[in-house]
Amino acid sequence: MKNIILTFFIFSLTVSLFAQKTPVDAGNDTTVSLCPPGCANLKAAVVPGNSSSDYTIDSIPYAPEAYNAGTSINFSNANTVSSANPIGFTFCFFGEPYTNFYIGSNGWIGFSPNQTAYPTSMFSNPPPIPDTDSTKVPRNAIFWLWSNLSIYGYPGVNVYYQMYGTPPNRKMVVSFYETAPHCLTAHVGPLLSGQIIIYETTNIIELFTDNISTLCKPGTPREVSVQGLLNKYGTKAVVDPSRNATNWAALNDGVRYTPIGGTASYTLNWFKTDTTSANKLFTDIDTSLAHPVCPSTTTSYISQLISNSCPIDTFYDTVVVNTSGGAFPHTLSQSQPGCGQANGKVKITLTGGTPNFGYVWKDALGNVIRSNPGTVNTTDSIINLAAGKYYITATESGGCIAKDSVTLISPSTPTPTITGGPLAFCQGSSITLDAGSGYASYAWLPGNQTSQTITVTTSGTFSVTVTNASGCTGSDSAVTSVGSVTATVTPSAPICSGQTATLTATGGTSYTWINLSTNNSIINVSPASTTTYSVIVTNGSCSDTGYSTVTVKPLPVITASPGATLCVGDVATLTASSGNGAYSWSNSANTPSITANANA
Repeated sequence: MKNIILTFFIFSLTVSLFAQKTPVDAGNDTTVSLCPPGCANLKAAVVPGNSSSDYTIDSIPYAPEAYNAGTSINFSNANTVSSANPIGFTFCFFGEPYTNFYIGSNGWIGFSPNQTAYPTSMFSNPPPIPDTDSTKVPRNAIFWLWSNLSIYGYPGVNVYYQMYGTPPNRKMVVSFYETAPHCLTAHVGPLLSGQIIIYETTNIIELFTDNISTLCKPGTPREVSVQGLLNKYGTKAVVDPSRNATNWAALNDGVRYTPIGGTASYTLNWFKTDTTSANKLFTDIDTSLAHPVCPSTTTSYISQLISNSCPIDTFYDTVVVNTSGGAFPHTLSQSQPGCGQANGKVKITLTGGTPNFGYVWKDALGNVIRSNPGTVNTTDSIINLAAGKYYITATESGGCIAKDSVTLISPSTPTPTITGGPLAFCQGSSITLDAGSGYASYAWLPGNQTSQTITVTTSGTFSVTVTNASGCTGSDSAVTSVGSVTATVTPSAPICSGQTATLTATGGTSYTWINLSTNNSIINVSPASTTTYSVIVTNGSCSDTGYSTVTVKPLPVITASPGATLCVGDVATLTASSGNGAYSWSNSANTPSITANANA
């Protein structure tokens, strides 16, 4: 098992080493490339875990593995201890390393051989721990439920052990399946299963119990049990007092014992090429120190971690500093293209490496746009570039490589939009055209006005060119139309009272006569007296008002004289008076006066 975790950075190499509480695995050896005369820094950040000289006790959720899985242990007698079983990894218990364990039929596992199987008879209860009497108390042991259990001779009762996981995170699981305190002879009463789990690397211990009852067979005394840890001398115990030789109960119970004793100690050494003393470079005391290495050729550096705490071991990992294929320093400079133009430029300047140099430029699609191999120049450029991303790869004679990219950005072109109006309006009116805010300058045509808005009173095309803060220009235009309308009403000849006059309005597309309920262009009216009529003539958004007066003449009043009675044969002169009108007598005369003969 490796005990080093390595993290590497080009030109700054950090090695982190962890022990105990943190899983430790170096993984694959690491290669770091640099370009001479570049250097790499070797630095160790050591985070040691705790030794297992003491433990905390915590309640945890009930989450056991299967109770009846793994290798089965069949005890030939009650109150016995199994032979040695392999743990599968090094497990530290009270600061000592172990690779084997022993299972006691009375609910415990230990790490020392030749242990007592006490209690040896029914109703002989275990004593509380710690206890140094090795004839009564198993030492160097983990007690799940140390009591007089019914294991031997009962069908279905079994003890199993099973390995789970992969290094360095394995765990050994020991299960006691469907047993009971001996006071429940012949399994009269609730059965119980339990589990002891020990973890690789962290040395954590977990105990699980599905159901332990305080009940015993009627007429028998209750048995007590112990749950806890005891060191190999019997002098130190980690135990919950309520479960130390007491008659306790639990249901779906989980307990964890976590190592907390002291900080693990270590020694860290760095070597060049191999771990012989002649190639030892330095020993880390202050882990904040960084050790620069500046090889001229590819070189291996070996980190050695010597653990002075359980488990005592030595671990290695190798860092290869490759002097070929590394990156060498450089800078990039660029000139951005103009508005919508292809006049940008990018330049690379090398500050390391050995001539001759080679340069390959590519566009965003990977197309080569310039290649300059085998030159002594430490600079190279590409010109006439539009906006976009460009890639540069530079090489030097030693095989080192410089790769970089740059994105050129063209300033945006403004897109003004003229608002205002309506663009069609009537003669005599005006509208305001607005090019929008936020631009550095405005230029209107015609008129050469330079404001954001202009006032328009005529028909025509009006355009504006705007310039933004980057100097880019954009334009827009608007077409205006000025309309007009003239209202005309054809007058009527004078009429006599009672007659009808016809008025005709022209000049528009719609007509509205004032105080008349009609929208016709031609109307007939019969005013009682002389009257003036008005009409609103509309064409589009424009309108005009026309007028016409209808003259009404009064009817004539006829007065004829004399009005005397005549005799047959008399002659009389009749005179009619009606002003300036025309005269029409029944005898077809048309003069104001006529001579009339009275005939029988």
